[in-house]
Amino acid sequence: YDSFSYDAGIGIAIAEDQVDARVELSYDINNARFDADGDRIPPETGISDSNRFGLLTNLGYNLSEEQRLAFTFSLYDDTLDTVFSTDRPIFAIEGTQTARAVRVGEIDYDVAPSLTNYILNLTYQHTDFLGSQLDAQFYYRNLETVGSFSDLRLSTFPDFFPDIFQSRNTNSEWGARLQVDTPLGNTANLLWGVDYSQEDAEIAALFLDGGAFEANRELNIVDEFSLFPQYDLNSLGLFAQARWDITEQWQISGGIRYDNFDFSVDDYQLAFQFPREREGGSGSNDDVSFNAGLLYRPIPEIGLFANFSQGFSIPNLGSAFSSATPTFDIDDNLELEPQTVNNFEVGVRAELDRVQVSIAGFYSESDLGSAVVFNPDTGFSELVRAPQRNYGVEAALDWQPSDTWQLGGYFSWSEGENDVDDDDDFLALSSLQVPPYKVGLYVENDTTPSWTNRLQLLLVGDRDRAFDDGVDLFEINSYVTLDWLSSVELGPGRLTLAVQNLLNNDYLPLTSQERIENFEDRRYAAPGITVSLRYSVRF
Repeated sequence: YDSFSYDAGIGIAIAEDQVDARVELSYDINNARFDADGDRIPPETGISDSNRFGLLTNLGYNLSEEQRLAFTFSLYDDTLDTVFSTDRPIFAIEGTQTARAVRVGEIDYDVAPSLTNYILNLTYQHTDFLGSQLDAQFYYRNLETVGSFSDLRLSTFPDFFPDIFQSRNTNSEWGARLQVDTPLGNTANLLWGVDYSQEDAEIAALFLDGGAFEANRELNIVDEFSLFPQYDLNSLGLFAQARWDITEQWQISGGIRYDNFDFSVDDYQLAFQFPREREGGSGSNDDVSFNAGLLYRPIPEIGLFANFSQGFSIPNLGSAFSSATPTFDIDDNLELEPQTVNNFEVGVRAELDRVQVSIAGFYSESDLGSAVVFNPDTGFSELVRAPQRNYGVEAALDWQPSDTWQLGGYFSWSEGENDVDDDDDFLALSSLQVPPYKVGLYVENDTTPSWTNRLQLLLVGDRDRAFDDGVDLFEINSYVTLDWLSSVELGPGRLTLAVQNLLNNDYLPLTSQERIENFEDRRYAAPGITVSLRYSVRF
């Protein structure tokens, strides 16, 4: 019965004169997942062996025909509920292993594994503000994630690593945005405004008492250090974006944006580097970026486009601070330097009677890119700054040969390299950052006016460039999944049957294939064939 999961939800919407409201509630019991061989997959917070509660509320008020005020609140809470964990003795087995589950009994946590996320959003719209449309937004979001414990007692990490630890991720952000869409005659418009956000983030490592765990299955916190230290980030942006329909065939667009970033971090102690102490500080960066685009329609159904855009940003501060050496100087450090990326894109889109096609290619370059690599000495990923380029192709095709048949697919491929030694010898980016190619295919049939069936296939390709270049210690192996979905109107509602991994393929998803050596205990297999049945009613 552990393989059965259950979910239920209800939503209510009302509208009365100038007021409208909506409330949605959901509760899920996610039990264990099993791989294609029938073996239990170790539990993961937010994925399996957990209880999940969701709430969404929306309240709207029309102040007038031109003005509307709306408030949204959403809550998501997921708590791990299991007597299983991942089996650590696999570290003693020669060769790369797949994680396996083991029963450990009830565990008394100081801080239980969970995921809690809530968002508040307030919007105001005026559709005729001095001849323009004005939109204003204020938001606040908070995320806290506490992971399950990691047991390092059989690993080969240095002595200053803990026997057992948990990670706790806290992130809060509030912000506001004001934008005005101003018509410029009948064929052009200007969108302009300002946005601001303030973010506080931290990922802590909670060191746990290994003796208490062995004796009483208690996980008591004995110390706390930083994986990513707590930092504050303030972001201010000013922007203007214009579009002009020169003729029915030609359209041009362009824009400018100013960004300003201020950040600070207190002195901190890193969990998995020694000596642990790092000096904090503060910094700021600002710059202006541009974009331009051209669209040509030889006929109304076909559009050829070319775009150029710049992106200005600072690197991931958590990764930069966690990669800091003992001599780290926040005022003079390459890893904290801002990044400007030039992006180029060309493509074509076609919306014909029964065929829709899109093809696009992109190329981006930066004199100081941000890449992530796996450090085998610490077992964690680190930030690398170097000249970088990325490129790729995406294509999609949908075809409706008749009123009852639909079929199509998509293809995506991307690559990237950077020059860490700055010697014009570019090496492949890690597969942590560049995924392999993907191919998706589907066929859908309206078997009867009330019954629809769909088959969809996903092929994830392999990638070994980073392994061959010595950047990664792992290769990405390809895999295929096939899903079937069948939906039929039944009584007052709709019954949907879904069968995932229909062929019961045994494979490792991308996120697991990168977990090697001391992280094999989280190298989870993908679920085998999974059947779900759902019934929904509107009343």
